Amino acid sequence: MNKDLALSSEVFGVVSGLFFIGYFIFEVPSNVMMQRFGARVWIARILITWGIVSVLTGFAQNTTQLYILRFLSGSRIFSRDHPISD
Repeated sequence: MNKDLALSSEVFGVVSGLFFIGYFIFEVPSNVMMQRFGARVWIARILITWGIVSVLTGFAQNTTQLYILRFLSGSRIFSRDHPISD
């Protein structure tokens, strides 16, 4: 991936950081929405959305697309990392 997209080590670091920033920003809103819709529905929706974003990451052709997709995959709205409390 680094070779195909011509990513430097600095850009790779930013990509990794964007994953964490998305995760940090959307942690609480995602859990609130899970409480509202129920764990079963919310986790099913998360799995579908996370799968779509993961597939799209494979089609990223430049660093901007990779930045956006890594932020989305790191956000709690798109992650699979939720406690089940139904």
